[in-house]
Amino acid sequence: MDVYVFQAALLCDDCGTLYKQANDKPAHVDESDESSYDSDHWPKGPYGDGGGEADSPQHCDHCGVFLDNPLTGDGETYVRDAFREFVETGRGSLDVLAEWKAAYDWCWADFYSITFPMMEEEGLTDICERRAADLEAA
Repeated sequence: MDVYVFQAALLCDDCGTLYKQANDKPAHVDESDESSYDSDHWPKGPYGDGGGEADSPQHCDHCGVFLDNPLTGDGETYVRDAFREFVETGRGSLDVLAEWKAAYDWCWADFYSITFPMMEEEGLTDICERRAADLEAA
């Protein structure tokens, strides 16, 4: 998904476009030369890949839509840890985790094949299976 950077926030293409349509561009902004202005004054972009590789899944800072960005190694760990926390404790948004699962299915596969058996050994089988099924179905 294309994103804009504006005032230290990531905006999805829709929110960035809406902002630009609803506001007057400052006179000093030359959109063909992004080095001519600061992203504090006017949105920069759009940039592809959800804003690029990051240490966690990125969401639009205005509407919350998932930006489908690639992950670093730390980001992969973050997603697997989020899956584990949800399955163990129920904490986390099922809707958000389902979006991440769809986008980062390989993280889910890693979690399921490596982490899930360890959780079963810890005696968390029943609750883990129910929550994992909830996430699978979402």
